[in-house]
Amino acid sequence: MAARAPLTLAEKEWLYAEKLRGRSLSAIAAELNCSHETARKWWRIARDHGRVSFQRKETWSSRYRRVKPLRACCDLWRPHTQT
Repeated sequence: MAARAPLTLAEKEWLYAEKLRGRSLSAIAAELNCSHETARKWWRIARDHGRVSFQRKETWSSRYRRVKPLRACCDLWRPHTQT
C-alpha cells in the first residue's frame, strides 16, 4: 500500500462512527485508503480513551506500536575475564 498522509481528525471521527455502526475495520480501512493496522490503532485509542483522545497533542504512535523490549542492564554486563 502506498504511503499516505496521516488520518485527519475528521477521518478518525468517521472511522469511530462507522465501527460503532458495525462495519468491519477492513472495510473502513479500504475506504480510507489506509492499512488495517492504522484503522485498528485509532479504533482502539477511541475505544479505550474516548473520542476526545483524537484531539490530544501527544502522539499515540509509540503506545500502540510493537517494539522490541529493552535489554536489562545486567544483560549488557559482561564480566572481565583474564586470559
